[in-house]
Amino acid sequence: RADVAELFCELLRVPLDQPTERLQMARVDPGAMSEQLRSAFVEWIEARTADAPVVIELEDVHWGDLASVQVVDAVLARVANRPLMALALARPEVEQSMGRLWPGRGPLQLSLPVLGARAAQRLVREVLGDVHADIVEALTRRASGNPFYLEELIRHAAEHGDVAELPATVLAMAQARIANLEPATRRVLRAASVFGETTWHEAIGDLVGDRHDVASCLDELIEHELIDRCPRSRFEGMCELRFRHGLLRQAAYEMLPTQERVEAHRRAGEWLVAAGSTNARALAEHFERGEAHDKAAERYADAARQSFEACDFDEAIALAHRSAGCGASGEQLGRLATLHLDCSQWLGLRREV
Repeated sequence: RADVAELFCELLRVPLDQPTERLQMARVDPGAMSEQLRSAFVEWIEARTADAPVVIELEDVHWGDLASVQVVDAVLARVANRPLMALALARPEVEQSMGRLWPGRGPLQLSLPVLGARAAQRLVREVLGDVHADIVEALTRRASGNPFYLEELIRHAAEHGDVAELPATVLAMAQARIANLEPATRRVLRAASVFGETTWHEAIGDLVGDRHDVASCLDELIEHELIDRCPRSRFEGMCELRFRHGLLRQAAYEMLPTQERVEAHRRAGEWLVAAGSTNARALAEHFERGEAHDKAAERYADAARQSFEACDFDEAIALAHRSAGCGASGEQLGRLATLHLDCSQWLGLRREV
């Protein structure tokens, strides 16, 4: 138990007063560290399943990392006869980034079908009440089984009373809805979109300054069901928010003028650094889009090292190339070349095995 607890402290970045010699040795060997962390997690799950059933839930796996998926695979292999279920939720593009998850474990893959015509018609009538059959037909036909698009179409019909001028695409529908907001509220929503699908009240305030009452604008956005407050925040003492749907975030982001977008990404990266973010790749992408190439090169190098330490060598090589592309030079470029060589050697050993 002490070994497992020590490794969990290392995984969670909890400082240790007296790390064991075993941990100190692992810290200088990424392969050994990755294997020990994996073993600790497997042992922990094995102990938990001895007492009660366990469900491991992975949300948004398409945004995840290969190392985490491989750890779950190791768990599934070790505790195959225990009451354990792994539930992975992802968009279809997960197969492009990670391939089929855990193919050797016989996973049951369920794909959500489009919303059927009868269910779509029922939804329209439950929201709009007793409306003409032509309106029901127009809305369900335009949605083509997309639940989010249908929801937006119903909202449009309820607010405008007609379906003659419906936007042609779901993105256009979302942008039309955003365009109806007050200018200050629209600006706050665009600022929120810079951070991705998750953002923070304090971060938005940093981007828009004191020109707007951010709190009242956020209340309006929540009332319009564009964003929600999260029950917990990644950064202690800050209010975390999340877009109700990825397409709403995309629609708001694409409404940002190009030059404003560049400045916003640079400032977003600086705010996240000050807030204590350790997601090197996200920081690098903000700085790259913000044209702060020196900072982007540094953060991509950090992200490459993080991937190397997690034994995701292909990703480490790709991030090292992105760091070089942002202008890494001198000693930093030398360290990246060494990391590239180490990754290549590990990949060669893996292929041999």
